Amino acid sequence: WYQRRVQSPNSMNKLAVQDILSSESTEVTQLTFLNERTIGEIVRLVFVCADRKFEDKRITMEEWNRVKGDTKYHVIPRVDTSVKQDMVQSLAIARLFARKFNLYTTDNYEMFLIERAIEQCRDLMKIFLRMKKNTVPRERAEEEFKKCDGVVLLKTLVKCLEREGKGITFTGVKRCTLAELYFTVMWDYMRVLVPSMVREFPQMEKLYENIMRKNPKVCEWTKKRPTTQW
Repeated sequence: WYQRRVQSPNSMNKLAVQDILSSESTEVTQLTFLNERTIGEIVRLVFVCADRKFEDKRITMEEWNRVKGDTKYHVIPRVDTSVKQDMVQSLAIARLFARKFNLYTTDNYEMFLIERAIEQCRDLMKIFLRMKKNTVPRERAEEEFKKCDGVVLLKTLVKCLEREGKGITFTGVKRCTLAELYFTVMWDYMRVLVPSMVREFPQMEKLYENIMRKNPKVCEWTKKRPTTQW
């Protein structure tokens, strides 16, 4: 007797992710998020840096609340591709596509440096996201940043950049990685909300400018994307 094997949802999802990494024909069809940068911008930057076309679908909070209950995981950002839909969790998505688009590395030590920088920038991003959640006015942003140990976190990031990255990138390798892209997301907020830190840490501003100069597609995106407070 022939018994037909039925693939489990997990095995089908695994195959879809493998297709994303291995297939050149995989297309990113849509990224759905609010009209803000916050946690969704890192995914946009990965696609932009890799020169991949995608529909940047921006919705209002009111629109999201109307459709939230009909979605699979009830969270955004969400990415749909030609082989897998309903991909959620922005950093997990960014890491997956960074591997596909050569924005990571195969060297274990460099991987550690990339991941460390991402987590350091993420700690700083959490301060800005807390400001957003608590509706901290801009005139109090610097006070709030210092109260949350932002200066200490920033000093540690600078130290790592200068020691292992030689002030060039977080790995010391000249090409852009996911760490530099995540840094630009964080530093955009720093430039607006806590400009005193930009003056106090010129090496960070220099890194930002170098990233923009060496990645014209990213630079162009930051200029033409919708202007939003967050």
